[in-house]
Amino acid sequence: MDPTSPAYILENPNGTVLVIPTAFVSWTGEALDKKTPLLRSMEALSSQAIRVLKLFGKDSEKVFTTVGAEQEYFLIDKNFYYADLIY
Repeated sequence: MDPTSPAYILENPNGTVLVIPTAFVSWTGEALDKKTPLLRSMEALSSQAIRVLKLFGKDSEKVFTTVGAEQEYFLIDKNFYYADLIY
């Protein structure tokens, strides 16, 4: 099970399914999906960020990283776009 992603219900014409996101790892620790490397990199970034924060005198137990399309879009006023950015 992947504790970073919530379970959800998927509805389609054939029925309704409860989807529980999972991360697959072999018994030797090898990643068997695309989510496991992301989870591992998020943990590595957190531990290194905590080390840097300690250098600056700040204590933290966990640093959360965010990745996704929500960081690629910016909402601006339409008039500002036509006045400045389009040129």
